[in-house]
Amino acid sequence: MGADVGTHLAGNAERTTLIRASLAGSWEVRKEWYLLSELLWEKQTSPSTSFGSEWLIGAKKEITETLSVDAGVRWGLTDESPHVTYLLGFTLGFRGEPSAQAAAVPAGDKK
Repeated sequence: MGADVGTHLAGNAERTTLIRASLAGSWEVRKEWYLLSELLWEKQTSPSTSFGSEWLIGAKKEITETLSVDAGVRWGLTDESPHVTYLLGFTLGFRGEPSAQAAAVPAGDKK
């Protein structure tokens, strides 16, 4: 579950402010294969317009520990949303290693 309030330039001349919220989940169907779903709500506040709502369903396959391929279909649930969007992409993840000092100190002993 997440929420976001952001401002960005739309085109080159207009400034828009968006309020966005989403509810997302994933389910590991089998090792390294995930089914994904997200419900997204978005409202432009300046200038004020109707809200848009979209539902996404997709899948993700982990190729390596840091690389996965994702595909999905997103449907607009309101007239303000795009009717349908097809998505395909790669995700490159970076995983940090805990520092040696943090790993050596038991959690209860940290100051």
